[in-house]
Amino acid sequence: MKKQTIILISILIVLLVACTNRSNYHQILIQANSLMTAMPDSALHILQNIIPQQLPTQADKAYYALLFTQAQDKNFILQTKDSLIRTAVQYYDSIKDERMQAKAYYYWGCIYRDSNKQSAAIEKYLTAISLALKINDEPLLGRIYNSMGYLYYLQGLYDRADSIYLKTEQIGIQLKDTSLWAESLLRQGNIKLNQQLYSQAEKNLQQAIHILGDVKQNRMQSTIAATLSSLYGKTGDGAKAIQYAKQTIKFQKDTTHCYRAFLLLGDAYFKMGQYDSANIYINKVLLSPSYADKASAYMRLADIAQIRGEIAQSLEMEKLYSAYKDSLSKTSQRDKVIETEKQVLIKQQKIQYEHFLSQYRYYIFLLIIISILLLYILQRRYQQRIHRQNQERIQSEKVLNQQYSLLKEELKQKEGQIANLQNEITQNLTNEEHRRVLHKELVEMNKQRVALAREALEHLDVYAKVQRIINDYKVKDYSKESLSKEEWLKLIAEIDKDGIITQLGIRYNLSENEVHLCCLSLMNLSLIDKARAMHYKRTTIYRKEKDILEKMGENYQAGKLEVLLKKYIKEAVFSE
Repeated sequence: MKKQTIILISILIVLLVACTNRSNYHQILIQANSLMTAMPDSALHILQNIIPQQLPTQADKAYYALLFTQAQDKNFILQTKDSLIRTAVQYYDSIKDERMQAKAYYYWGCIYRDSNKQSAAIEKYLTAISLALKINDEPLLGRIYNSMGYLYYLQGLYDRADSIYLKTEQIGIQLKDTSLWAESLLRQGNIKLNQQLYSQAEKNLQQAIHILGDVKQNRMQSTIAATLSSLYGKTGDGAKAIQYAKQTIKFQKDTTHCYRAFLLLGDAYFKMGQYDSANIYINKVLLSPSYADKASAYMRLADIAQIRGEIAQSLEMEKLYSAYKDSLSKTSQRDKVIETEKQVLIKQQKIQYEHFLSQYRYYIFLLIIISILLLYILQRRYQQRIHRQNQERIQSEKVLNQQYSLLKEELKQKEGQIANLQNEITQNLTNEEHRRVLHKELVEMNKQRVALAREALEHLDVYAKVQRIINDYKVKDYSKESLSKEEWLKLIAEIDKDGIITQLGIRYNLSENEVHLCCLSLMNLSLIDKARAMHYKRTTIYRKEKDILEKMGENYQAGKLEVLLKKYIKEAVFSE
């Protein structure tokens, strides 16, 4: 029935290929891929009816190369030439398709495995693993681990093989893939058998049988039976060894060339003392192409000959055993496999490091760009804020100047009124009562004059700047602003209208900074605010006030300088 199905599919696909145009080739490849797992033989028939040279695109040619190699591998067809799979590898490498790269490298490794180039196979498998891990392709990882573990096992690298098969088992359990799970347990059983851990080996093998259940897997069931036969042969249970050796033959399609099964059955009969039966089956093994099988056969034939007393025959068999064993050791690729694994891992680590370094450089570059943009934005915002503050300051100064002009005009009028009142007092020398009234009115006008002068001062732009400097110190303990020489002169001119401070400076030989301090003292500022306005420390202001009072012949006392200055100004005003 199955053969009829394959023939029917083949006929249909031939007709389809004959009638289709080139645009439909890709759909045929997709159809072949869909049959790959359940019906790999049908997939192979479809692919065999495609002429690769007629495929229209490089993508289709690469896809065909990968599928054809995969189909042959799944149908257990030995492949030793890698020219076809190279087409797929080169194409998928060029387009950086990691999913297809992983598959292509895996089947490239399978071809090297079939060619007995095990170190080259390991190299391709390791590359495939790194790609499969990137895309998290668990089914493919399971197949790669399974194939690579077997190569480690063949070279006697049991610890490496065991760790790989443990990973395979976990993937099989996770995917609920009974075939993969059972095969990983089978291989672990093989490893434990070679390590002489017989109870663990039996446990693994019996678990593999249980997992397979009624599923028909002749190849795997044959291998399990063969391993159990070998196990019971080594533990001295000859009956079970013969039982499982016969099962091994039962599961074989070709019962004529099942040399491994013959060897196991012959070995089991030998251990049971049935030398004639052992001799029959072991002699069949001599036709095997495997040096390992032949070496084991000659060793057992030498034992049989020795037991029978055929010493010459035994020696001849031992010579042949030694010859095949030597040939077998020469074919060992253990050292090459280890070295290849080492070189591939070093190469992958180097690639990972370069990738990390590339990413690091990219992120550093990105960080620099972001930092530059951020600094630019902050600088723009700072400039905008400064511009806005300057505009606000200009507007504020404009308003202050307008108010200052109004107050100056009002102050001028008040000073005119005071001057008129003083003239009137002078002219009314005889009327004492009237003079007292006028004097009282003069005192009141002078108070108003002082208040207006104070208000005018507070609306002066230089006064506003002094306040800004003081506020800067209160907020951030420093200020970028300071009064220029012209601004100091403007401030002194506003505060010292009668020139009293200037006269005192001349009389007591005060320095420029001491005159500035006297000016600030008349603004009712605290000691610390005067220090801030002049960018001095408090101790410096204290020392300068003390120096000024000493020059004026006074002892230092807190606030005394301000009192003396106001006294001089008051006396000057009323002396007028």
